[in-house]
Amino acid sequence: MGTNITNSTYFGYLFREQGGDVAGIGLAFLLMAGSEAPFMALTPIMSKKIGSEKLLLIGMALTAVRFGFYATGPRYTLLLGTFFLQGITNGIILVELVKAFGNVVEERLSSMSISIYYAIGNSMSVILCNMIGGMILDAHGPQAVYLFCFIFNSIAVALYVLVGLHKKD
Repeated sequence: MGTNITNSTYFGYLFREQGGDVAGIGLAFLLMAGSEAPFMALTPIMSKKIGSEKLLLIGMALTAVRFGFYATGPRYTLLLGTFFLQGITNGIILVELVKAFGNVVEERLSSMSISIYYAIGNSMSVILCNMIGGMILDAHGPQAVYLFCFIFNSIAVALYVLVGLHKKD
């Protein structure tokens, strides 16, 4: 999730570099965040059809593809036109992560385990990605930040598959 939060920090830089303006950034974030809710509602239905593990893999892979596309430096109109990709990826990942914790830990500990995950695991990922993203932005620009996010997410997808987490056990 670190790169998804990092996107909130660096998207504006990419959008402006590709010809967009501040009002467009606001519109893009409105559409991006607004598109998450419908996909959060659809996630349980999709999960029943293909399974949580595979759905989470799809969300992770789409995140990598999305950031790979951003790394190519598309015009701001294409960035705006792909707002729904954030809705799909975040909608799936946020719902399925909470569900995964409910399956792994005892019900009485699920709230605490989610809080610990977000406080330690997720926050460390956000700190790492934002720090590295800032250094990359200063040295190479926003497209390079998204190349880093693409690589980071691609490694996560590969590890998810290699470890076998995409299979229901």
